[in-house]
Amino acid sequence: TMWRPLAFVLALSVVTSTVPFAAASARPAHDGVRGRAILRLDGGTLFQNTGYSKGASWVAGGAFGIGVARDLLILARVEHVHMNSLPAPYRESLQPMTIQVEAGLPFTHHIAPRIDFGGGLYLHSRGEPVYALDYPYSYPYILAGTTAPFGLNVGAGVSFFMGRSVMLDLSVHRHEPFGSGESWALTTATAGLTFAITPARPDPEGYVSAAP
Repeated sequence: TMWRPLAFVLALSVVTSTVPFAAASARPAHDGVRGRAILRLDGGTLFQNTGYSKGASWVAGGAFGIGVARDLLILARVEHVHMNSLPAPYRESLQPMTIQVEAGLPFTHHIAPRIDFGGGLYLHSRGEPVYALDYPYSYPYILAGTTAPFGLNVGAGVSFFMGRSVMLDLSVHRHEPFGSGESWALTTATAGLTFAITPARPDPEGYVSAAP
């Protein structure tokens, strides 16, 4: 169901927040994400605004990125959007593969708002039931089709500090296509975890942080 990716992320956050207590209660670092490699996992639900699909759907994704400044991340992101289309056996899915630019102050404050935007290919797969006639019976089969229009997205969210290397993220994104014949547009709401998998790069010599 659409709740499985979200339930997995929330369970993972509970486990992460309990080991060890000293790490979870550590103070945020002042160096943010400068020079850090970032891994993000998230999942949630989809609100289909326009297009072919109707009904609730789910989304799961991940991203890998590098902090190019204390408050700026560049991420390569892949998602899978499962659309619960009607009527069965109609099928539809979306796999955005995008480059994201994210601005905020992760790992520097206990609560850190952020904004981001990105673009890339949106692999859009659809399967339609087609009925073949085999006299005196007819039977359905699935006629699949895939398009890969260019699309853009913009989003906002808030991150909660859980330790020097882990943050809990809540995000909302709006996706829009620009391919010929593509009429879908959608909004996703996700929860996830961001892991800093390498230490931050030291400040340049002579740099004075404004943080206390």
